[in-house]
Amino acid sequence: MPRANTIIAHAEREAAANTQYYWAPFMTAAGILRWMEKEISANAIGKSADTAICCFDYPLMLCIRYGYLNSGDLNKIYGNLIKAERNKESGALSYWGYKLSVWQDWAGFPGGYWRPRRGDIVFFNAAVGGDLNHVVLACGAIDVHGRSKVVSFGERLEKPQKTTVSATTVEELKQAGHTTVKFTQPIWA
Repeated sequence: MPRANTIIAHAEREAAANTQYYWAPFMTAAGILRWMEKEISANAIGKSADTAICCFDYPLMLCIRYGYLNSGDLNKIYGNLIKAERNKESGALSYWGYKLSVWQDWAGFPGGYWRPRRGDIVFFNAAVGGDLNHVVLACGAIDVHGRSKVVSFGERLEKPQKTTVSATTVEELKQAGHTTVKFTQPIWA
């Protein structure tokens, strides 16, 4: 997964540097769309209120900047997501990766196969937003408290604003209302 490692390493550097981007809810975040329509450069995504991104877009933005995803890939991801939502299908996540695993809180269980691997994409499910309520990148490591490290963008926000890429954990992000946490190796791995 060399590409996935490149993306998470970049995200970790951004979290350590307190890098900020403009955030907006999924339906109003226009940065990726404006890039797909060739209105802005890849480096302009997330840099202003009218090129804002959401948590869903953050890893995609990094992949665009590295040349790992193109407009065709993004049309497939967004188009299939919209199609699945319109038809009330549950397969929206299958367009992000290869095989989904469901998070289990087996902290006392030896080994880490049940944790997301470095570079995996992690989805938090809730009534609002479904499987895409919040999307983060897994660091593939645990902190001193045994929690799975992730890089997150825009967690718990509701109104558009400039916000910081942050280092946190799956356990810290699990909010009331999250029914499941799923993860997978991303398509750009």
